[in-house]
Amino acid sequence: ETNSTVASSGKDEVKMPAVYNFGASFQPVDRFFISFNYEYAPYSKATFNFASRDTTFRNWVNQNTLAFGVEYKMFDFLSLMTGYRAVPEIFIPDGAAIKDKGPISNSYNFGFSVSTYLGRVDFAYEYRRMKYYDSYYSNANYNFESNSTFMVGYTYTF
Repeated sequence: ETNSTVASSGKDEVKMPAVYNFGASFQPVDRFFISFNYEYAPYSKATFNFASRDTTFRNWVNQNTLAFGVEYKMFDFLSLMTGYRAVPEIFIPDGAAIKDKGPISNSYNFGFSVSTYLGRVDFAYEYRRMKYYDSYYSNANYNFESNSTFMVGYTYTF
């Protein structure tokens, strides 16, 4: 085993471009809402200035995120919600055939919301999964990530 240490000092800088987001929701029938969201992040236009030379760094790629969700208001105080989101990563794995789009994380969500006279409490669960080919990651050549997240939110209304 060989260890090496290199002293480095300085300031890394990054300039990020603006991110654009568009969303719409509508209510086709009483107690039922549908929402769509699209986000475009032109990360390929980001500029990086590192304090020291980094031979492993590769420029980021653009990110196009698509999401949709459904809410059903069972009662005046209780809503059920579900949704899907596709989020591409900003990196290109080694050996990838597509060089302008990162691997996609698929996110599945569901939850419920309780309204009270003091506000709204949201409970949600998200399962996110990503699998992609990476020729140098391991002898299996696939990288797999999965995340489970439980979220609680509160909105105060007056």
